[in-house]
Amino acid sequence: MKIYKVGGAVRDRLLGLPVKDTDWLVTGASEQQMLAAGFKRADADADFPVFLHPDSGEEYALARREAKAGSGYRGFRVEAGPDVTLEEDLKRRDLTINAIAEADDGTLIDPFDGQRDLREGWLRHVTPAFVEDPLRVLRIARFAARLGEHGFRIAHPTWRLIKSMVASGELKALTPERVWRETRRAMADGQPWRYIETLHRSGALRQLMPELDAVLANDAAHADGPDSAPIAALKRIVKAGGSVPLRIAVLLVAVSRDPSEIARLCRHWRMDKASCEAWRLLAGAVAGFEELDSADAQAVLKFFDRLGGFRGNQRMDAVFAGLAALYPERKADIQGLQCRHALAATVNGAEFAAVGLRGDAIATAIREARLRAIQRADA
Repeated sequence: MKIYKVGGAVRDRLLGLPVKDTDWLVTGASEQQMLAAGFKRADADADFPVFLHPDSGEEYALARREAKAGSGYRGFRVEAGPDVTLEEDLKRRDLTINAIAEADDGTLIDPFDGQRDLREGWLRHVTPAFVEDPLRVLRIARFAARLGEHGFRIAHPTWRLIKSMVASGELKALTPERVWRETRRAMADGQPWRYIETLHRSGALRQLMPELDAVLANDAAHADGPDSAPIAALKRIVKAGGSVPLRIAVLLVAVSRDPSEIARLCRHWRMDKASCEAWRLLAGAVAGFEELDSADAQAVLKFFDRLGGFRGNQRMDAVFAGLAALYPERKADIQGLQCRHALAATVNGAEFAAVGLRGDAIATAIREARLRAIQRADA
């Protein structure tokens, strides 16, 4: 039995990046030997055996080989056991930079020149079998988003394989849940626009999220700069430190501002609740902001109320950050609204209750006090 570190842990250490999780690979062992050594099966129903270490609880997988046996990313026959070699296991991996193993003495086993691609910044497939798993189109787009800031780009031969996969129709096997899961993960990376751009340029986005693809194609055709408006806005919100749901909202508000259409797409794409809520909130803010007469204190207060702007400052912080990303040319207007909201938000209903006001009288008093606060900010 031999144990190796593999995959992301080796890749990230060699790049000088923080290692978050360690994947362990075991060769020369059977399931019975692993159990006899004190390991426990992580999931008895899994397609291949993964075990939990008796002390650390980390996952250890038996080396395995795969053969295509059906369509989609689940259409594989998997064999695991003591006869599977380390190179056979590494050969089934997606990218050369993920196909490096490290022995317990620090020796690197790198049969596909992954270290060269790490040095040169290439995202390159291991073998032509890359095309057998449509999920790899999303994975390589995610790696482009994660490692783009370190100079990585997709190798030309791999680009050709990606485009052939898109043309083959294999992406139809990807479920909306899996597509959204990968998309949301990519939005947390350092350059999430590279995920979107990779899918758009390869034609994959046209199949997976055609509504977004159409907006990007139209905006790119009329853009003054190198980026379409949604991509430029996404870059700005990432630079501002926006949350993942807010990044998604800034990107998707160009797709639709209509609440019913947003609800439909949230269901169709199987989006998470937080991202859908951020999209709805920002869409409402954009619609109100474009029509807002900033000189009208009543209109400004109504704008805040429609957005639920006094249900917590965090909500409006997201609105202002989103607007700033979408309308950089209106920075002064957005900062003015932010100042007015900060003053209006200091109004406390408890002070009116303390003097005996109740019910509608308190609501009226609060509204009038907030209006005066907005007017003071304008003075």
